[in-house]
Amino acid sequence: MPTTEPTRPDLTAAFDTSGRRRRVLVVDDNEANVLLLQKHLENDYEVSVAYDGETALEMVERDPPDLILLDVMLPGVDGYQVCETLKNAEKTRLIPIVMLTNLNDLQDKIKGLDKGADDFLVKPFDRLELFSRVRNLIRLKSLIDDKIESERRLEMERERRTIMRDVIYAVSGGKLVLAEDSELALLRGGGERVRSLPISDSSDVGTARAATEEALLSMHMDRDRVFDVVLCVSEAATNALKHASGGVLDIYRFSDRAQIWVSDQGGGIDFSLLPRSTLMKGWSSKTSLGYGYTILLELLDRVLLSTSRKGTIVVMEMGLEPLPDASGSTVERFLSDWNEPGTG
Repeated sequence: MPTTEPTRPDLTAAFDTSGRRRRVLVVDDNEANVLLLQKHLENDYEVSVAYDGETALEMVERDPPDLILLDVMLPGVDGYQVCETLKNAEKTRLIPIVMLTNLNDLQDKIKGLDKGADDFLVKPFDRLELFSRVRNLIRLKSLIDDKIESERRLEMERERRTIMRDVIYAVSGGKLVLAEDSELALLRGGGERVRSLPISDSSDVGTARAATEEALLSMHMDRDRVFDVVLCVSEAATNALKHASGGVLDIYRFSDRAQIWVSDQGGGIDFSLLPRSTLMKGWSSKTSLGYGYTILLELLDRVLLSTSRKGTIVVMEMGLEPLPDASGSTVERFLSDWNEPGTG
């Protein structure tokens, strides 16, 4: 009857996301034990060795491993002290520690657990048991590392967005606001939606312009301001078609202002390009409006923008009443400023 070779343990956790082999530190003053552990592990992990507790602590401080196999009985600083020191330090507390012992006494295990040990192996240990303990603890460590890194990146992204939001708000004189989804949801709930229509082809741009004009005139907004908003709607709707294959236009009425929302499900504006694509006159990229944002910021009272990989929402806001110092058509003033020598 044919014999079956034992199945090799799954060692996919032996490599990190960059392809580097995970590192195991063996700490034991018995050279025979060290050689045996190296022989078992070195084909799948990078193995480093320390023969006493003080050296182990120095090595971990310089370059923390992914897992430590730690003998209890060490000269000088013993395994329990090493374990306690590492588990009490912020930098090393998440490194899994498997304590190696000749003892099989419950009190010794309790003491090891009290010092923070994650697991135990009793000498002489079984090779497959060793693989299983190492593999499982390294896999757990890799999951924890991934979670920590993900949370760190999210926090960095939140900080960057906050800084960019403040800068863009200041540079635009408060006319451009980077809004979070929760803020937009609250804002949307405070108005009355009077029209909603899809933007799926070029003919819908004209429909969106006409619907916006009709809605704003019914709110008694003066014609010059209506014309300004209609021009901005044309820019935003065209951009949605060009870069996101369409979207949705919603018109909202508030007590003192109107808002026109153009939402799409495209790839959004690259975060690193956001200041240039929104604030630099004429700057353009695959996902920007180019002159579009320049026009929006010049003609409207306020623009709110939310953009991510899930899509982009542009909220164009205009008061129902003209500004006290408004004189003539805003479009005329914009074109006049644009053509002046030395401007923009």
